[in-house]
Amino acid sequence: MKKSIRILVFIVGFVSENSTGSTLEHMLAEIRAPRKSIPEKELSSIPDPFIETSKDQNRTIVKKTEKQRDFQLSGIMNKRAYINGMWYKEGDTVSGFILGYIGVKEVILIHEKQTKHLFLHKQVQGLIRIKEGGQ
Repeated sequence: MKKSIRILVFIVGFVSENSTGSTLEHMLAEIRAPRKSIPEKELSSIPDPFIETSKDQNRTIVKKTEKQRDFQLSGIMNKRAYINGMWYKEGDTVSGFILGYIGVKEVILIHEKQTKHLFLHKQVQGLIRIKEGGQ
């Protein structure tokens, strides 16, 4: 009885393997088929999503919007912060954010209702620091 069940399971597995093999080959054939692309004329007529245009009566104003990027705080010295390779002081604009606060180990960037906290060193949760000096 056990032998017949094993043989039956083997046959069912073999049959299902062959049926999925043909399905797999069909899927690969669809992937290999050449795809239709957008003609260059249509592609060139699509507006750039990072340029904002607005019409003001007789003139057109074009503003380039910056992609939001990561900020890297590399140093703090003399109430100035070194962010992404440049020195800034409180009140300066950093990629659309206003530098609102410069602390000893962190800075705060503000843009409308959004705030970003940048730290000199990565914060590690659950880390116990032992003070030097025998305490």
